[in-house]
Amino acid sequence: MEGTMNFLAYFRVEVNRIFRSKITWFITVLSVLVPLGGYNLSTPVPPLTTASRFIANPVLVGALGGAILFALLTLFELNRVHKNLTAELTDTIVSPHILNIARLLGIIVSATVAVSVATIVYLPYTVLKMGDIFNLNVYLNSYFILMLPSLWFSILATAAFYQIIHRTDLSFVLSIVFFLLSTSRWFADDYILRWVNPLVPILSDDFSNAQVFRMASYNRLFWFSILIGIWILSMLCVRRYGKGLLGSLIRNGRRIYIPLLSVTLIIGGYYMYVNQPYVDHSPLDWQNIDTSLNINEEFTKLALKDTSIDINFDTKRGTLSGTAIYHIQNENTVSPKCRLGINPGYTIKRITANGEEVAFSDLNKDINNFKYVIFELPPEKDIELSIDYGGMHQIWSVVVSTFGGAHIGDNYIDLGGKDLVPTLEIPSSEEGSQITGRFTIPKNLNLIATGDTVKLLSENDDGTRTWLAHDTGNRLSIFAGDYVKLEIDGGNMPVEFYYSSKHQRVMEKMDAQNIMEHTIAYCTNHYGPLLFATPGYPFKIIQSSAFLFGGGAIKNCSFMGEIYFSDENLNNKQHGASSGEVLSHEIAHQWWGLSAQSMDMENLDWTDEGVTVYTTYRIAKEKFGAEYAQKNYVEVWKQAAKDKKNNFYNRHPEYMDILPEKYAARLHSSNTGTNMYNVMPLTIYKAAELVGGEERMDEILAELYQNGGTEMPPYITYNDFLNACGLRKEELILD
Repeated sequence: MEGTMNFLAYFRVEVNRIFRSKITWFITVLSVLVPLGGYNLSTPVPPLTTASRFIANPVLVGALGGAILFALLTLFELNRVHKNLTAELTDTIVSPHILNIARLLGIIVSATVAVSVATIVYLPYTVLKMGDIFNLNVYLNSYFILMLPSLWFSILATAAFYQIIHRTDLSFVLSIVFFLLSTSRWFADDYILRWVNPLVPILSDDFSNAQVFRMASYNRLFWFSILIGIWILSMLCVRRYGKGLLGSLIRNGRRIYIPLLSVTLIIGGYYMYVNQPYVDHSPLDWQNIDTSLNINEEFTKLALKDTSIDINFDTKRGTLSGTAIYHIQNENTVSPKCRLGINPGYTIKRITANGEEVAFSDLNKDINNFKYVIFELPPEKDIELSIDYGGMHQIWSVVVSTFGGAHIGDNYIDLGGKDLVPTLEIPSSEEGSQITGRFTIPKNLNLIATGDTVKLLSENDDGTRTWLAHDTGNRLSIFAGDYVKLEIDGGNMPVEFYYSSKHQRVMEKMDAQNIMEHTIAYCTNHYGPLLFATPGYPFKIIQSSAFLFGGGAIKNCSFMGEIYFSDENLNNKQHGASSGEVLSHEIAHQWWGLSAQSMDMENLDWTDEGVTVYTTYRIAKEKFGAEYAQKNYVEVWKQAAKDKKNNFYNRHPEYMDILPEKYAARLHSSNTGTNMYNVMPLTIYKAAELVGGEERMDEILAELYQNGGTEMPPYITYNDFLNACGLRKEELILD
């Protein structure tokens, strides 16, 4: 007890001394100012959402700058007693180990104060810029999970280096090397090893960021274990009794608990690295892996009739627990072998067939985000196969840098295929199969699923609700969030639009319903119905999380990443002259981008964007008149093309080599954007004049949309477009 009181006294003295130092306050002020660089000077995260721009980037830049600043402060404080030749005096009063611990904790306290002050300073501005979509939990988690531990780790690592080497210059060099390793391309996709710059592909405005903070927290626990272990080990090198490194090692080594504790922590960190739970172990060379099942006579005599699933979600932990029941028709007279695929993070707990337990074998080998399980079915004609499973899904190693794939978070769920239910490799019966799902989720979430419109079955006493979904086939995909449903008049095709309630005010202000109805009617009348819309089902357009970089379609559902609806995108003049026209642009992508796709390996500027921007222009012309469309689209395209042509470096490409790399990259990016969003729609505009007018161009585009291309089917190439127009490339060169 007395030893504890003495240590607390030393700790209090060290904290008071550190905070009386002008250097400490100078470092603290600089650390508070560093996040300013994340607003414009440096953007570690693409500023595609408001949270990325006003939270993630300032925090990550603050982590980088703060880590360097507190490495300097650590060296200054640890070296002070040796520089002033007072170590010999203090060592006679108290153990240097005790003083080093107290001094280290004092520096850690100063770093905590710096980040706490930064959190308070930037809060009003962040709230002002983000408005209704500001989330205090995301804000606090960003500062205290992403930023603060980076400063602590820098202090620990630098202190360990100094205690071993006992030189400030070499210690600082090692700290910088350690810093650069974390930011290097070798660690870019390894979320565990990035100690100073945790992996954050984006932050969502409207939905869950649980995956970011779960993985960052695990990263922090890993580095705490490793760095504290290394720092404790470095305590053996603390100089004592005027001895050098070797003599001090021998003297300090008598305290056997120091190396034992250190090794235990380092081994614990290694165990965490090897057994990390968030990313699977699929080989990165995914295209050359054979995952096919050897088709045999037994397999061909199996038929899947229907599937039913019952799943409960724990959104706080990001886990699910479910039971899947399959009805299988078996024409075999022997026990047929069967294989199922499931997300590698899930565990198959139990398999029964007609009530009897079935032995199964987990292959324990991740392939393309699948884990395979082998088992045998009984030789009975009608089989009811029941599978109990659960766990936390794992991200495919190939897409870890974007956190792509499934998601279970506190206010968002996105699951489908083997991420939702075990996939049996059994063909469907001749009559076709059906799938039905019961999903119990928190009551603050609304469920959407492929297939029929979902039904609410019950409000449960534990704060959850149970929903029923149904679809044909053996696959089902679900989304759950604080969705608002908007029913759209799509003519003969019923349309349901689901978007986050955080965007409700924006959607109502821009009159989203009328915009979408007009866009859908225009595209349907001019190009044809959506190719992936299934008759008899409502066509569902769903706003999905920001971690979906782009869009996609599954059966009768089309989903669009959150970034399409961000303030930055809705104010993007390249997509449309107003936020409403940008929404038209994004809805038109359901035709050009999801249903039909434009691509040309010899002309990378020929993409879906050109046709979509041209379509947006035509929609605006129909709605607001020719004068408005000419001024806000055609003239804008012409001016952008002219500016690109007049650029000095574009006129004299031989000088590009002397440009700094980042400026050359910026110019290349600008040229690419201009070509996609201005030159290509202007090219289509000119082609319409040459082929006889807009009506003829509508016929050409409709034919390409419905039939696809012939040069690189199903993609529509630039040559496909030229051939359909009966034009040569030279005729479409812009003046």
